Amino acid sequence: MEGRELADLKNNILKELTNHNEEINAIIIYDSLNRPLETYQHFQDLIQEMGRYHKKYIKSKVYYSGGRKVKKLMVASTIYTRKFLDEGGFVKEYDDETVAYRKMNESTLKSSRIKELQLENLKLSNENLGLSNKLSTQKLKTHWIPLVFSGISTLIALGTLVWSIKTRSSSLTEEQMNPKIESIQNRLENLENGLKKERDSLKEELYKAEMMVRVLEEQVN
Repeated sequence: MEGRELADLKNNILKELTNHNEEINAIIIYDSLNRPLETYQHFQDLIQEMGRYHKKYIKSKVYYSGGRKVKKLMVASTIYTRKFLDEGGFVKEYDDETVAYRKMNESTLKSSRIKELQLENLKLSNENLGLSNKLSTQKLKTHWIPLVFSGISTLIALGTLVWSIKTRSSSLTEEQMNPKIESIQNRLENLENGLKKERDSLKEELYKAEMMVRVLEEQVN
């Protein structure tokens, strides 16, 4: 016998004891409860266990006679027994322990699941960071190409203008040269703006990468 069934038997033993105002032989309780255990020895062991661990609610004492060969187990209730039973007794204690154990298991399972989700999130974050780093690296490798071509084009135009000035300075008027100079200035401004945008974009990408690294470090810690 175990679990709630055993707790119920303990309650029945205490109830039976409260019907007696003095010490009583345990075998009388055993018979009154229709011999709930297989042998009287098992019943005696249960009574003595209750007496050791629940002295507040049950008193037990062993009497020996005939050279300690024959023993008699006497039991009695205490002033706290009836109140303990009114509050549910051993059955309530068992139910409370069962609920507490179930909650503890649920909490353990939840904690385990949370850790699994955190590890999965960390893995995904690492994968995303790796992909972001690859994209940033690829962008760093390729974003200069249009700027280089634009710069080369501008330098060619500037060189052409200088060569024209040297070879045909006498034949070119100021009105003819101004549009070319303005064209080159516009190209230089566009090139400068392009470089500025790329610089700002790289700063933003670097900031995002640093923030992601901080988040990952906090999750790990």
